[in-house]
Amino acid sequence: MPTRTRARNDSDPFEEALRPPSDETPEQELIRKRKETEARRVNDAIQEEIDRTAASEKKLTTIKLLVLGQSESGKSTLVKNFRLKYSSREFRQENITWRSVIQLNVVHSILQILDALSTLTDRPSTSYSPISPPSPSSSFSTTDTLPHSRSNSNVQLTNEQRALKLRLSPLIQVDRLLRDRIGTEEDQELGGKFSEFVVRAGSAWKSAIHRQPGRQIGDENGSVDQISHLMSMCKNDMIQLWNDQVIRGLRVVRKLRLEERSGFFLDSLDRVCSVGYVPTDDDVIKARLRTLGVNETRFNVVYAPGLTTQWRVYDVGGIKSQRVYWASFFDDVDCIAFIVSIGAFNQYLEEDPEVNRLADSFDIWHKIVNAKLLAKVHLLVFLNKYDLLERKLASGIRFNKYITSYEGRSNDATSCTAYIKTKLHNQLSESKHEVQSFICHVTSLTNTTSSGHILAAVTELLVTKALSHTQLIN
Repeated sequence: MPTRTRARNDSDPFEEALRPPSDETPEQELIRKRKETEARRVNDAIQEEIDRTAASEKKLTTIKLLVLGQSESGKSTLVKNFRLKYSSREFRQENITWRSVIQLNVVHSILQILDALSTLTDRPSTSYSPISPPSPSSSFSTTDTLPHSRSNSNVQLTNEQRALKLRLSPLIQVDRLLRDRIGTEEDQELGGKFSEFVVRAGSAWKSAIHRQPGRQIGDENGSVDQISHLMSMCKNDMIQLWNDQVIRGLRVVRKLRLEERSGFFLDSLDRVCSVGYVPTDDDVIKARLRTLGVNETRFNVVYAPGLTTQWRVYDVGGIKSQRVYWASFFDDVDCIAFIVSIGAFNQYLEEDPEVNRLADSFDIWHKIVNAKLLAKVHLLVFLNKYDLLERKLASGIRFNKYITSYEGRSNDATSCTAYIKTKLHNQLSESKHEVQSFICHVTSLTNTTSSGHILAAVTELLVTKALSHTQLIN
């Protein structure tokens, strides 16, 4: 069969489509040429933008920052501060998502206090109408989590305190609803009745909240989230519980130092338990949500026109069982930020109650600075929770009672902090490996103003060093 070929006089279909009409008038020709000129201008502008973006990407330097430290040292707080400063729009878009986490922080704290109340002896009284005891499901027994103190034996609940405890029992349901909404898991690392709630690393928990906004309840103000409604109903009782002097004494006896822990909002109950509550930036910074795995956060820092650095921040779990994964990141990061909770000098690891938290930080630091893979890494240390250190020392707690090598020195925050800095520096000096640089800052990361100034200084220094290696700046 002969092959079919196009006749020589066949025209190109594209040329045919672009050819002006044979009957085109001069006016139509003028309009057509104007449109063609405008189309070329738009095309050239688009191509110019593409070329500019490509050139910018060639100049984009990536800085990888690994954040290490104990659980509750402030690692996630540091990352949130970075996001607030350099990605504030995206950060604030998520504020309402954090409301459920903050509500869970509040409920978790209140349930711990109610649990401690169960160790007191109920004192009957004829001046108050009989109240049916809570059902077994609403019991707050803590024999498995908090040791009984003989100091409690002479303290008895009044009828009002018993009624208060009963009125707050709906918070058990709120706790369950919030955990279901956020998608928390049982903490397999830390046992006990009130161990921390945890979520998997990443943004899945935020998506879960958006998928489950919660049942709405109608009232005179319109539609109200069921959980916010229950929190508002219990607000005054929670405030009364927190301010009760007898219960405050019980917290001291039981060493229930809620105000020293992350995610503490009991001093702001009137605000955070209101129906229309929307978390502030500071609230989000303070909120506590423990994650399992590695969280990666990205943001860009513009150093100068045409010079942008992309930051990749890795937040790795801090409890003992997760520290074995740290070393796998050492050979692929530019900087390690190590967070030391200096305000925890008189506290012990939850996963190992025999180990002092500050002593544990010294041990972690020793292992970090002696790692072979750190020759090209910048080391950044944040001595965090300085405000808590000040309050504890001012209250009369002796630093040398817990850090015995501090014997004979002044018991003030400045002296104690200087000792910690010197010890960390000496450990670095004694290591066999040289690092690019060592920077140490004293801070309270929940203070967004002071933290912002420190982050700006740190960022400029690290960006300058990173860009100098690329020869983009001298």
